[in-house]
Amino acid sequence: MFRKFLLPIFSIFLISCASTKKQSGILFDQKFEKCTDEKYDRLANLSFPVDTLLFQKENIHNLLENELIKEGYLEEISKKGYIKLLNSDIDLEFFEKFESEIGFNPDLLFPTMQFITCYGILYHRLKLFKEDSWQFKFGQAFNEYEAYGKMNIKSPYLENALEEIPEEKFKNLIYRKLFLDLLYNYYEQHIQ
Repeated sequence: MFRKFLLPIFSIFLISCASTKKQSGILFDQKFEKCTDEKYDRLANLSFPVDTLLFQKENIHNLLENELIKEGYLEEISKKGYIKLLNSDIDLEFFEKFESEIGFNPDLLFPTMQFITCYGILYHRLKLFKEDSWQFKFGQAFNEYEAYGKMNIKSPYLENALEEIPEEKFKNLIYRKLFLDLLYNYYEQHIQ
C-alpha cells in the first residue's frame, strides 16, 4: 500500500524537477534572444539611416551565413561546420562581393563582443544559469579566448568556447551570431 502511494509522489516530483530545468532553459533562450535583439536593434538603428534596406539590416547574419553556404565555405550549420569554417581561409573578395550584393557596408552590424555581454547580464543580474551550466562554461571559455586567443578566429580557445554550446542550441541563430561577428570582423581587418 505504501509503495503504491510513494510511487506516484516520486514520479510527480521527478517530472516537476525535469520540467523546471526545461523551463529555465527556455526562459534563458527567450531572455538571451531578447537581450541580443535589443542590443542589435539599438546598434542597427543608431548606425544606419532609416532608408537603409530594412530586410538586410534585420537579417544580416542570415544573409552572411547563406552566402557562406552558397560559396562553399560553410558546409553545414552545426558546431562541426562552424569549426571547419573558422579554421578555413576565406578569400577576401568574398566579403567585398557580399557588401556589393547587399548594397551597403555592414561593418557596424557585426559588432565585436556585443552579444557576449548578454551572458553576463543573464548570469549576474538575473541569475538565469548556474556555474555548472553550459552557459557558464561557455562564458569562461570565451573569456579565455579574449585573454589568450589574440582575437584570432583560428584560435583553439575559440573552438573550445564553441564546443561548450550544446548542438541543439547551436541550431538557433542567436547562438551563432557571435561567431559570424567574429568571422566578419577578422576578415574585415585584413581587407583594410
